[in-house]
Amino acid sequence: MQSMNINQAKQVLESVPLGVLLLDQERQITWANPACHVFFGIPAGELAAKKFSQIDETVLQRVVGQEGVYYVPAAGERAERWLQCRDQAVEKGEAKYFTDITELRRVQAQQERIAHQLQELATLDPNTGLFTPRALMQNLEPLVSRSRRYNNPLSVVVMAVAGLSDYNHRPQGPDAQQVLLAVGHLLKDQLRWADIISRSSSNEFVMVLPETSTDAAQKLVDKVRSHLGSLAIPGAPEKGYAIDARFGVASWQKGDDAQQLLQRGYSAVAR
Repeated sequence: MQSMNINQAKQVLESVPLGVLLLDQERQITWANPACHVFFGIPAGELAAKKFSQIDETVLQRVVGQEGVYYVPAAGERAERWLQCRDQAVEKGEAKYFTDITELRRVQAQQERIAHQLQELATLDPNTGLFTPRALMQNLEPLVSRSRRYNNPLSVVVMAVAGLSDYNHRPQGPDAQQVLLAVGHLLKDQLRWADIISRSSSNEFVMVLPETSTDAAQKLVDKVRSHLGSLAIPGAPEKGYAIDARFGVASWQKGDDAQQLLQRGYSAVAR
């Protein structure tokens, strides 16, 4: 195979879609191909008069947490770009290769937006099958409006399972996910079909109880607490586990909106 001469190598480097910079031992730019001029928005001939640190400080913005990724903001005729840089030691200096990953970053950003939108639209928590906080609010607001119009009783119960993360560190027994599932099943069994159950955070559940007074809600809390004293957890070696939980009960009052009602339930748990 015939070897490539210097002129041929230069032609290749000038036409590749990669930006190629050559630096000397003092990190002075000694050569740049046309793609670098396009990427950096610096006219041909001007790069060779600069040190790379001048480009790094004025044109390139390092992306935190992503090694070798730079952001080039739009300026004048220069388009916004994302560049991936790879370094290679060469004789008496260094070579830097820049790949334009702008389109890839745009696709990734679009995928992230879509995933976030789908997550917001989801109505069920994937780990427990209970309503998400968003779905809870969508169901709670009409009930609050109904209580405001007809003065119907409406209560919420916030339940926080204590020491949930500790289950993942025990040598035997159920893990946190098994406990969550068992608690979710218990709540479904004990509540009525019209009641709404949501998992609001890693260890919290919210129950919305239409047509339920404070006293009736408290009786439900006592009933659930008694079952938590010996909870059967599928897949666990023992028949029952004592699960500790804190409860907060709040009932609708005149002037409450859905957020205020929930907040009083959370505040009652914290006391």
